Amino acid sequence: MSLRAVHAGTGYQYLLRSVATHDADPQGMALSDYYAAKGTPPGRWIGSGLQGLNSQSVASGATVTEAQMAALYGEGMHPDTDQMMADGHSLSACKLGRSFPIYTGGVDVLEAIAAAEKSFLHTEGRRPTTDERGQIAEGVARPFYTEKFGYEHASGKDVIAWVNRQRDQVRQAVAGFDFTFSPVKSVSVLWALADEKTASQVAALHHQAVAEALAWAEDNAIYTRVGTGGIKQVATGGIIAAEFTHFDTRCGDPDLHSHVLLANKVQGPDGRWLSLDSRAIHQMHQAISARYDAILHDKLTRRMGVEFQAHYPHPDKAPIWEISGIDRRLIEAFSSRRTLARPVYDRLVSEYVEKNNRQPSQRASYALWQKAILDTRDAKKPAQSLAEHRATWRQMAGRVVGSHAVDRVVGEVTGQGPSQVSRELFDAEDHARLVAEQAVEAVTARRAQFRRSHVETAVSTALKGYRFEGPEALDRAHEQVMATAMGELVVQLAPPETLDLPGALTGPDGAGIDRHANAEKYTTQAVLDAETLALEAAHTPVAVIATRADLDRALKAHEDAEGWTLNAGQTALAQHLIGAGTLLAAGVGPAGTGKTASMKVVARTWQHTGRSVIGLAPSAAAASVLADDIGTDCHTIDSLTFTWLGRHPNLPGKSLDALPVTIKPGDMLLVDEAGMASTENLAALTEIAAESGAILRLIGDPKQLAAVETGGLFADLTRTPGTVELREVMRMGADTDQADATLALREGDAGALALYNERGWITGGHREQMLTEAAQAFLADTKAGRQALIIASTNADVDTLNEVIRADRIVHGLVDDAHTTRVARGDTVGVGDTVIARTNSKLYADDRTYLGRVINGQLFTVTGITDDGSLAVRDQSTGQDMLVPASYAGKHIHLGYAATIHRAQGATVDTTHAVIDTSVDRAGLYVAMTRGKRENRAYAVCEPTLDLGAEDAHMHSAGDHQAPTPTQMLAGVLARDTHQASATETLRQEYAAATSDERLAQLYRHGVDLAARDFTAATFPAYIDALPRAYAHQLEADPDQYRTLADAWTEAATRGLDPRDLWQETTENLDTANQPGTVIAHRIRHATRETTDSAALTTPPPVAPGCDTELTTWLAETHRTLTAEPAATAVARAASFTAEDFVASYLDSRSAEHEPGPDNHPTTSSPWGPSPDSSPDLW
Repeated sequence: MSLRAVHAGTGYQYLLRSVATHDADPQGMALSDYYAAKGTPPGRWIGSGLQGLNSQSVASGATVTEAQMAALYGEGMHPDTDQMMADGHSLSACKLGRSFPIYTGGVDVLEAIAAAEKSFLHTEGRRPTTDERGQIAEGVARPFYTEKFGYEHASGKDVIAWVNRQRDQVRQAVAGFDFTFSPVKSVSVLWALADEKTASQVAALHHQAVAEALAWAEDNAIYTRVGTGGIKQVATGGIIAAEFTHFDTRCGDPDLHSHVLLANKVQGPDGRWLSLDSRAIHQMHQAISARYDAILHDKLTRRMGVEFQAHYPHPDKAPIWEISGIDRRLIEAFSSRRTLARPVYDRLVSEYVEKNNRQPSQRASYALWQKAILDTRDAKKPAQSLAEHRATWRQMAGRVVGSHAVDRVVGEVTGQGPSQVSRELFDAEDHARLVAEQAVEAVTARRAQFRRSHVETAVSTALKGYRFEGPEALDRAHEQVMATAMGELVVQLAPPETLDLPGALTGPDGAGIDRHANAEKYTTQAVLDAETLALEAAHTPVAVIATRADLDRALKAHEDAEGWTLNAGQTALAQHLIGAGTLLAAGVGPAGTGKTASMKVVARTWQHTGRSVIGLAPSAAAASVLADDIGTDCHTIDSLTFTWLGRHPNLPGKSLDALPVTIKPGDMLLVDEAGMASTENLAALTEIAAESGAILRLIGDPKQLAAVETGGLFADLTRTPGTVELREVMRMGADTDQADATLALREGDAGALALYNERGWITGGHREQMLTEAAQAFLADTKAGRQALIIASTNADVDTLNEVIRADRIVHGLVDDAHTTRVARGDTVGVGDTVIARTNSKLYADDRTYLGRVINGQLFTVTGITDDGSLAVRDQSTGQDMLVPASYAGKHIHLGYAATIHRAQGATVDTTHAVIDTSVDRAGLYVAMTRGKRENRAYAVCEPTLDLGAEDAHMHSAGDHQAPTPTQMLAGVLARDTHQASATETLRQEYAAATSDERLAQLYRHGVDLAARDFTAATFPAYIDALPRAYAHQLEADPDQYRTLADAWTEAATRGLDPRDLWQETTENLDTANQPGTVIAHRIRHATRETTDSAALTTPPPVAPGCDTELTTWLAETHRTLTAEPAATAVARAASFTAEDFVASYLDSRSAEHEPGPDNHPTTSSPWGPSPDSSPDLW
């Protein structure tokens, strides 16, 4: 399921037009006629929130009309507004809370039209019709059009077209959210190729799955927010939505899917109409999507006998479950046309830039993408009926697999016998815990801390691997698995409520009312144990050190051998690593700061004391480089941890004897690029060091690329007191300006980009242009004898760069293109090409003759090609020749001229050429811009973000923005820090947020508003009664006037003023007032705003009998706290329970829970549990 916002205004017209006409001209036909003849079915209303509209025409299953959508999604009004006003209702009676505002963006013609429409409403007492709005727009805009273009007799069509172009530039309010539910491709293939009865059944089950997923979302993801600043999240009466069914993609491929357009209007518990809490929707988006998938798969299996089979297109991602029996060729054939459109789009963008001398804007890019799609469709036909679509799809399928195979699809897919069923029947006793463990493992494989929504998604995904007996069985299974996962397998990181809050600010669970659904963060005990193990090791003393004298001898030997000395920082790092005296110690080496020199001296120092150094690195290629750098044998981290963790099929876990290297007491495990090591691996290395009597030393940079798996631990370890961080960048030599700029990039300082701009090292343009320019510059550098590196963020861009560079080398006779072979990723290689191995492997000939070993990242030059496609290659580092068999080359060898940013980390060259797009984050840009000793150039892809699945509805009224400048684009990249936080760091962050002054102030302001409203309720009526009877009667008869005065009374109270003190003055001289309440309100507001500062923290509201005394007392105490002098606040904080105290008490509590016995409570004051003389457990 995809999720996109839809904006107010006329976006609804485009949605209906797309649904109705499939981009065809309706030729004057009514929408109902078109639906029946050619288009997709009309939209239907759906959602529990429909009951709140009290409308027979807007009820579940009823047809959605254009007028209804215009009112609801266009203006935020009741869908029946037109009919209601025709029946005599006022406009205010048709409102669902606040109408959507109309934004003009400061455009004069739009402001004038908005004013005219408002005047029409005031004069006529109704909304203008569509025709009237067009007439208003044309009449108002014509003088502006004439002034701008000089044409006095322009056609109305031209004037309106110009107005619409102006409107397109201005983003309007969010009117709703488009949930697009689409099944896996094999389901759409079955639906497209099956007979009509079977296809109808598939479609019906799809709609049932959509409805059930939405019902679940209403209970778990649909909220609104109330209170000061939306501080409190509350449940709603459900969604109001319109469901539209589409049959195909924009490319013409079969794609049964539903657009469910959720209105941005929901009813709160008090009946008020409010906006959706969009944050909750976005957080639960994937969980809703996975839920829909699981429900549909279950229904198809139980009702139609369909079986599903897992496919793994990405080994590091969850499988995709496709229908067993649907030929993979059909799935690929009906999924490929979007890919074919991409190069056409790139060409169109290039032509646009050449013609207009600028990058296309967001809207222009979308138009070019639509053109690219149309240019690659098989035929440019008008909208087709479903029958015509199905005939076309059967013809296409017949060309792929043959007509007989198409005819057999339904029979082979439905009603499959037991022998063809591969999924087990779910049994809670056997499978609930197993699935829970699988789900939690899937979540923690990528993050140390997570939310409930992550587990919900993983559980739904895992349950697709099972079958279920009855219609309620899947729901029961999901509940059972979630209960096991959340109750037994995860631990909460959010602290208990740390503030002593009054009842008015406390939710039913005892936490503050600002605690929202899905806000809690979790981890697992295994992650906590792993982090604790490593963090404690950094403080665990061991009598394994080298002396300063040992280090001085190694430093002298280094100076004699290399001719230069280590700087002060490098020496301090080396001293720390050999003399820390702890089981684990870490050092930080930002890019280019010379950490390798320190490591080399550390290794030499340690070895000269008679002990061994075992070097470790994240990859085989990095281990090979490290071995050369420090002069000792090195291995991958996984080569030790894989066996230690018990994953080796033939060797025992937790056994030093089973490891591939002998580790003796006093040895040093020296890990390079430790920031890329996972939490699990760092913990395993800590165990190995402790078990063997060795020490563990970690070197890396937490600001560079991190572990793909669960990470964040190395960054925590570098916060250990005494950790040395290098600060002098050596790589750039005397170019200290560039060196300083790299450190600024490391911290995300966009100001650092100025230096690169001044030097002309930043270029911007469309993707094809940037790839071409980067490749040309790289080739120029290599021809000039410079060691150059060219990198990109995606494999697709790397492949393009490889092809461009290879083509140039062919032209210059460096590559023989006459005799070639095809290798992995579809690359063609010939003699002279540079290729790279992508998997560690021992190589054997067909007769099992050993050919040698290759490692991931190893670069070769092709020296020959055999008849069977095997490659004769030469290692570019060692010059060693070897033969790579065709079986390996076809899967794991491809062109190696360009590299991804991840593969480039650790490299040092003369010049770097980096193609950067918005998929890169701060760490990636920092790595990319620090590889070169001389120059580091960025080629910024300055294109608007292109949503390939967007439709006209998602673009209309969404505004427009120009392509970013290179500096803007790179600044955006720098602002995106995606490093993981460890579970331990998350504990600190959660505690800091829960006890922050910002949170306390937000709760205080909401408390002030509550107290002010209480004050008004307790005092205001009596003062109205005390007015002269004529005034009092007028106020009581005029609700608007009464409300205005009550609001002014409340506003004064929220500012700390007592409106009772203002009453005598503000009620004088009312004899000539037509609306005395309005006059009094104006006077109170004037006095309030004259005497108070709206930006300052107000004093608590005045107190009256009957008000909440607990809240009143808390407000007074909290105001004193928040307004205390900084010095006093600092003293109070120093004496309070700190984040570090919180983390320690939390971990003690978790440890105590795992140690049986009555006498193991922590002895310090802790919110997690009682010590022998402490308060009750707050956790």
